[in-house]
Amino acid sequence: MSEPRARPLVLIAEDDPDQRFLYTEYLRSTGFDVVEAPDGVTAVSIAREQRPDIVLLDMGLPKLDGIGVAAALKADPALADVPILAITGLASEDLRRRALAVGCATYLAKPYSPMALIAEVKHWLPRHL
Repeated sequence: MSEPRARPLVLIAEDDPDQRFLYTEYLRSTGFDVVEAPDGVTAVSIAREQRPDIVLLDMGLPKLDGIGVAAALKADPALADVPILAITGLASEDLRRRALAVGCATYLAKPYSPMALIAEVKHWLPRHL
């Protein structure tokens, strides 16, 4: 078993560099470590390597969309329990249903405030951290 982290690790999978930067700044300033992925393939690779405590997952990623990323993470026994927060600027009821069905913990429509984002991350973090 690995050593517990000093700070929870958040994987941000977001193709928009400005959004990625903002999420990273919000999270780091409130006590989280962050790793970033600009596309779905990279997100899966980083998740398998880094084993984040929680994932912020944009649904509209290039190379592998958010649904595909979530499915891959949930199919991996080492990552299946990691909460995934689906985020999207193209909110629809169909996409929300699909995200939740594939294993996302919740579905957040952009835009939202930094405080709301931090509150959601804290809410969904595993309680043992």
